[in-house]
Amino acid sequence: MYYYFSTAKWDRRYNPNLQNITLDQFAVSNYMENNYMTRLLINKPGGGLSYIDVNNAKEILRQKSLIGLYDEMEETIKRFEKYFHWTDSSKEDSNECISRMITNGVRKYDLAPIVKEGTTTWDLMYKKNIYDVELYEFVRSLFQFQEMQDIDFR
Repeated sequence: MYYYFSTAKWDRRYNPNLQNITLDQFAVSNYMENNYMTRLLINKPGGGLSYIDVNNAKEILRQKSLIGLYDEMEETIKRFEKYFHWTDSSKEDSNECISRMITNGVRKYDLAPIVKEGTTTWDLMYKKNIYDVELYEFVRSLFQFQEMQDIDFR
């Protein structure tokens, strides 16, 4: 979001002040959201969070979500096709479209430098997003579980 908000002049959330600070400074600033996904799932936009909150968010995802992962895009698309009964009269065209999207679907901001675990920047961002990190690890395991169970949510 740091890279996006510092360059996306077309977006109302664009912030030119971000062009003058480092990622480390952003990580400790009030500009950086904390635990965005946990807050979104439990509808708690402000205030402190607890393990009860993250566990509630996990339960919402477990009960109500078909999980897809960006870094597992091919499997995610297959899962969505099956669940939503997406069919195409021209399977060849559909496969070509999916292949093109998987190969070329990288957005500009996905090319931002990767923050490596164990660095100061990682630690700063982790501290502000500890519940979202835990939620992400849960989602990864839920993705695998749903694959093994061939979950049908209906």
